Amino acid sequence: MDQVDPIAIVIHVFYEDVFEEILGCLDRINLVKHKLYVTCPQDNEERIQKRLAAAGHDYFLLPVENRGRDILPFLSVIPIIIADGYAILIKVHTKKSPHREDGQAWLRGLLDALLTDQSISRALNYLKKNPKLGILVPEDCIVPIQHYFEANSARTLHFAEKLKVDNTTLNQLTYAAGTMFFARSSALIPLLDFNLTNDDFEPEAGQLDGTMAHAIERVISLSVQASQHSFGGIKKNGDFFIPEPLSYEDWQIKELKKEVAECWAKIKYLRETVSGREGQIASLNQAICERSSPIEEIFSSTSWRITSPLRKVGAWGRRVIRIWKLFQSYRQRHSGAAGIHRLAVRVYETLAKGGLGGLGGLRKTIGLHEARRLNSSTLTPLHHPHYILPLEEIDSANALTIQDVAVHAHIYYSELAPEIRHYLENIPVPFNLYVTTDTADKAASIKTTLAGMLNVLALDIRVVPNRGRDIGPMLVELGETLTRHEIVLHIHTKRSPHNPNLRGWRRYLMQSLLGNPRLVAAILDRFAREKQLGILYPQTYHPVIPFMRIGGNAAAMSTLLRRAGRDDAEIENIDTTDFPAGFMLWFRGNAIEPFIRMKFGIEEFDFEAGQDDSTLAHAIERILPYFASIGGFSHQSFLPVRMLSPTHPGAVPLSELLSVLPSSLIAIRIIFDHNIGGGANRYSRDLINAIIAEGSTVLRIYYANHAWFVEWIAADDGMIFVEASTDALFEALAGVGAEVIIVNSPYMYPEIDRVIENIVSLARATGMSVDYKVHDFYVICPSQHLLENNDQYCSVPQDVNVCNSCLVKNKYVHWGANQPVDIVKWRQPFVDLFEIASTITIFDPSSVEIMRRVFNFDDAKIRVVPHEHLSFKHVQTVGLGGPLHIGMFGTLTEAKGSVVINKLAEFIASHNLNVPITLVGSSHVLTEPSLRVLGTYKHEELPHIVQREGINVFLMASIIPETFSYTISEAMQMELPIVAFDIGAQGNRVKQYKFGKVVPLDSSLEVILEAIQSVLKIAQGLKR
Repeated sequence: MDQVDPIAIVIHVFYEDVFEEILGCLDRINLVKHKLYVTCPQDNEERIQKRLAAAGHDYFLLPVENRGRDILPFLSVIPIIIADGYAILIKVHTKKSPHREDGQAWLRGLLDALLTDQSISRALNYLKKNPKLGILVPEDCIVPIQHYFEANSARTLHFAEKLKVDNTTLNQLTYAAGTMFFARSSALIPLLDFNLTNDDFEPEAGQLDGTMAHAIERVISLSVQASQHSFGGIKKNGDFFIPEPLSYEDWQIKELKKEVAECWAKIKYLRETVSGREGQIASLNQAICERSSPIEEIFSSTSWRITSPLRKVGAWGRRVIRIWKLFQSYRQRHSGAAGIHRLAVRVYETLAKGGLGGLGGLRKTIGLHEARRLNSSTLTPLHHPHYILPLEEIDSANALTIQDVAVHAHIYYSELAPEIRHYLENIPVPFNLYVTTDTADKAASIKTTLAGMLNVLALDIRVVPNRGRDIGPMLVELGETLTRHEIVLHIHTKRSPHNPNLRGWRRYLMQSLLGNPRLVAAILDRFAREKQLGILYPQTYHPVIPFMRIGGNAAAMSTLLRRAGRDDAEIENIDTTDFPAGFMLWFRGNAIEPFIRMKFGIEEFDFEAGQDDSTLAHAIERILPYFASIGGFSHQSFLPVRMLSPTHPGAVPLSELLSVLPSSLIAIRIIFDHNIGGGANRYSRDLINAIIAEGSTVLRIYYANHAWFVEWIAADDGMIFVEASTDALFEALAGVGAEVIIVNSPYMYPEIDRVIENIVSLARATGMSVDYKVHDFYVICPSQHLLENNDQYCSVPQDVNVCNSCLVKNKYVHWGANQPVDIVKWRQPFVDLFEIASTITIFDPSSVEIMRRVFNFDDAKIRVVPHEHLSFKHVQTVGLGGPLHIGMFGTLTEAKGSVVINKLAEFIASHNLNVPITLVGSSHVLTEPSLRVLGTYKHEELPHIVQREGINVFLMASIIPETFSYTISEAMQMELPIVAFDIGAQGNRVKQYKFGKVVPLDSSLEVILEAIQSVLKIAQGLKR
């Protein structure tokens, strides 16, 4: 593939908070080299300069006068960009558009279309194939030039005349509203001929139209036309198009139809809302009438009059207690005589100014100060959006004012009913308990388990179809009932069998929601204090944070928005980084009314099939807080203080490890692992499942976000702990009584030598056995795939001087800070580890040979165990008919043969061979336009994808020695022909495969293609 030229990214920074969002997008651009050309008002230069320096991007900063919006600064940097040799640029700015209701969503859509690796790569390929294309504009920003033309007509016509663009052509043009786009520098050169200066642009005064900047916004399209270039668009799905000529009248009709449809949807929603409110008002009026007489009787009764002094005494008593608590809190901060003197002075000043009535203000002032002190001492920047339940400050009497509490427990796993009972007994107020399950037998068992619970006013158990997990039964079977209760708790018997790392999720949620009576009282106190609080739920469990996204739920969420009478474009406003993941939560009953009005049927929810995403229930889980906010309710996630980690929410401090682990645990296995995906993590997941099936328990340790994470994983339980200190980590591990240490992968550990030394010391001090798993060659070299800087396999040279000279410049090397550039020192800790290890597990004999080039092993320690000995689920074969279609699986990188694949695709295209190449997976590098990239896949879906695409040969293009290769296993189990280089495990395995062929690592493209064609022919012949 040809080298992609660097691009210029032009950013005008006015709103610095939006600039942070843009920088976030830029941090995720890795595939295309770029330089930033940043302009900002002169008063902000110093701050922007510091922020750019901290961000680490290559940049040029130009401070400008605050006039001409983003247009004048853009004109100022175009000559600089051209002089620097950039042919393609991206223009963005910190747009807020406060005059638009959808300004924020509009900006987010523009950034997604312009500033992602995928959007940039696709745009560059499209521009490369269409050299006459001058500009690419997101679809929603393409507007006829006649739109709001009157205020800008004089200037636009003036510039059109200068550019020799006639009126007929002008009237057919469109322009980029918002001025964010991809463009060729050459298409903008005509703009420079105008020689515009600061004086040509009006001072900033919040103008909505009619300025020079608004005129030039339109004239950019004239420049594209005058430079003999064309105008292109970017659809929401990322495809490109050339806008068809459309008269301004036809465009207006199209827009009006869209607005009419939106208005009708809003009218429908408002009618339903009014109808619902009228029903509520009628019900409330009836309830008031029914309760008025008893209330009047109470107030007029003799007992009420007699007990009046007692109530007053009680009220004064509660005030005294609150004041005493406040005084104690004050004394903690201002102790001794000085503190008493300070308080006396404050009281005297208050009395002098406002008399006795001013003391209430003094109390509030001190109380507010103490609250601020609490927040400042316990909240970190990471916690800021979340509420920390202050258990020491709860007002139990206030919590008890909530008299109408209901609980919905969906108990699919009836064997967990005793656990549910245990947690529910922590609710300190009476409540109605509603239970749903899917069979009559389970219902009977659950009824027996839950019978006789204190505080349960009524137990209502219902049998429902097993659809929609816990959410379908809650909304369909109990929705209207729950809306009539003031406060509702929703819980369920959550299990996550698809991911062993989530086994502790249920414990975390239950402990957060129902951990003890004081915690529940604090939650109820929160609802009593904040009448607009609609939903309160635990902060996201730490292992779940990477999955906090829309995922495959966008279509269902859009449908829900339309069903509620909303515009499905509102999906852009939904924050999917903060929702009740796991869907256990406290809420006000009427906070779920938008869903009740949708009148779901249980048949609308998906049948249970072990889905981990992309169901109606998953969509509702993500959109619930947004619908609650539309109804006027707020939502908050919270952290119980006991669960609080100062730096990593959703994880428990490691100091709590021994108090959490059950004392009955035996046969604990410690697994040192990384957490970045790939085959090593896939192996550890299967290994953990096998260990737990044997009745043992796992402590899985990995490093991320500057901290050590320890996952306790049991058969149906678990917890995640966090610790920043390496010494504290190993001190804790020494006390757990583990029997075995498994080093699955120490890749990317900080101070790797120190960590390995600690593992060796731990094993020697405790007598634990050690099993090292060889998933890569990180023990040989910090370039774990043994790639040199020139993208070639190094073959592990025997001369360490060669290794040391390579380390200095090798872009693939990864190691912690302060590591010596000395390969012998790098390997020494691993020599010590292998010396005390009882087992070295290797997955293919070829890895033994490579490891022996560096390490002297005791043969008795080596155990060769191919991955097939563990569970691997693929038994479906695929057909081999049709023309040749080459496929690859997984993630394409340099090590996985991206250079070979791109050259092969280019060779096929240049020779018009009509041989498609498809990557079922993703790519970390730019690929040839002819190479189809389908994106990540679920392993169980792979045979279907291969059959659908017509792939009939698997090319294993990895240029480094694999230690096993899951993708080869997948291809073999589908009985696909395979071609691989004769190196490592891939060469060893493919040579022994009946439909396999290997070629030398330095083979030409012709040899590789010939091998592919011949192995397909052999396989087709054998299968006849």
